[in-house]
Amino acid sequence: MEDSMGGRQAPSFDLPQINKEPRFRVQVLSNSMVEQDAIELVLEKPDHFDFIPGQYVWLVLPERSKQVGFTDRRPYSICSSPQTSTLQFFLRLTKSDYLKAVAMLKSGDEVEIIGPMGSTFTPISEGAIMFSGGTGVAPFISILRSDVSAKFSLAAYHAPERGAPCFRELA
Repeated sequence: MEDSMGGRQAPSFDLPQINKEPRFRVQVLSNSMVEQDAIELVLEKPDHFDFIPGQYVWLVLPERSKQVGFTDRRPYSICSSPQTSTLQFFLRLTKSDYLKAVAMLKSGDEVEIIGPMGSTFTPISEGAIMFSGGTGVAPFISILRSDVSAKFSLAAYHAPERGAPCFRELA
């Protein structure tokens, strides 16, 4: 595929037409520590929830929504493949009250997601070089797990004190 200037374009995907906020109530399937200060949160994937690798959702904690003046949502990149039946996220834990509440979520708890949001950045067929650090690797993992035909190299920062979740998968 060539653009108007004769250069190569990345594969295009049709983004859905959104007429209302795409909000879904879902169950937590698992919440586990994968690094010293990072968790892997796995949620059920709603029916008709279609996303493109590289997109994100807003994770809403309904209990915090009931309290005025409290942060009840934050955006997180999806790191699972669109073909899987779950939604997987990597979150870096901080001392914020919001993330403390996320860390306390158990299997069976309900949360809300708003999304998918954002565009995608699937590599062009000639390839690409992508850089990431820590949990920022999530959208790249989604691309990797989606068997995208384009080739790409990923340089991901990994340090024992602040590692990249799923580092073994990248090695």
